[in-house]
Amino acid sequence: MIAEALEKNDDVKLEEFYASRDRLEDPGMEAMAKVFSKQKCLRKIEVYQNGSKKGLRALLLSLAECKDTLKSVNIQDNKSINKAVDELITFIGACKELEYLNISDNKMRKKYCKKVIPAIMQALKDGSKLSDFQWNFDLACSSTLAKQFLSELSEVDSNLKKVALAGVFQLRETRGTLKESLQSKNIDLELFKPDFTDDESEDHDNSEEESQASDKSDSATNSEDEEN
Repeated sequence: MIAEALEKNDDVKLEEFYASRDRLEDPGMEAMAKVFSKQKCLRKIEVYQNGSKKGLRALLLSLAECKDTLKSVNIQDNKSINKAVDELITFIGACKELEYLNISDNKMRKKYCKKVIPAIMQALKDGSKLSDFQWNFDLACSSTLAKQFLSELSEVDSNLKKVALAGVFQLRETRGTLKESLQSKNIDLELFKPDFTDDESEDHDNSEEESQASDKSDSATNSEDEEN
């Protein structure tokens, strides 16, 4: 309905779009993708937690068409990303004006993570304005790959100010060392995201951290060398 209305009214330009938690299925996502491709003026989009099986491919290609205006993209928790990795790479390479990108918790397979990392690095080297990059949980498939990614970030000059890779490294000592490795680039590295509100105690922080580490260590260990 929204897409149809926008198609019929050339005077209305969509600059921000929010449709998360299963508000979009394949037809809706593909219809909005056509609007974005036509108007080429989108600045911000949040479409996290959608159950679309193939619509993400069209959406990402349409976002690449908005390369001159797009500043903020949140596609967190869209499990169909594994069917749209090539389109994700195209989007990352095209959108040099992008400042915020969240591709967290998409259950991206290790073999696809290996393809996305070089695309991100190349975009940064090419002058991307990306300053806040969120990729929580997915790189738990391989802590070795995650460390390689952070090592590459420490060697390139970029506009990054914040990188979030929560749920990947379980040992506090490891997280501390990795955070220090990016300090010379003035990048704030977030490696732990507590599951509680700000008014709860530091003791809860510590116990919550231990709980998360216990819950995730087995799956991270089992998948470390597995080519998903």
